[in-house]
Amino acid sequence: MQEALGDILDSVGLHPILTGEAQTGIDEFRAQQNEIQAVVLDVGLTNSDDFSVVDKLTLINPSVRVLVSTSYNERELSRRFTGNIPFPVLYKPYSAQAFVSTLLHVIDNVHQSDKTA
Repeated sequence: MQEALGDILDSVGLHPILTGEAQTGIDEFRAQQNEIQAVVLDVGLTNSDDFSVVDKLTLINPSVRVLVSTSYNERELSRRFTGNIPFPVLYKPYSAQAFVSTLLHVIDNVHQSDKTA
């Protein structure tokens, strides 16, 4: 799945950094945060610690933009974040078009924030 999404991003001119492990992704973000426009985090049902990645990325750079892809439903996420989900979420299953559109919106918000700051 990761490679397919990477190919989709390549096809629209984005250059993803693909990592399979949370710590590797955090390390890559730390090293390249100035070049990274957004982070896509795939949160699985089997690892409840996945959400700690968002916290760790935010400690590195409080303005990081994160898009979460998950099989959790909105109610489960709301419970985890006490009603306020602090990032955009794509609920599985989703289309390639929905993925690209949502990610480009997240990236565009980065650029809009930069213009107003």
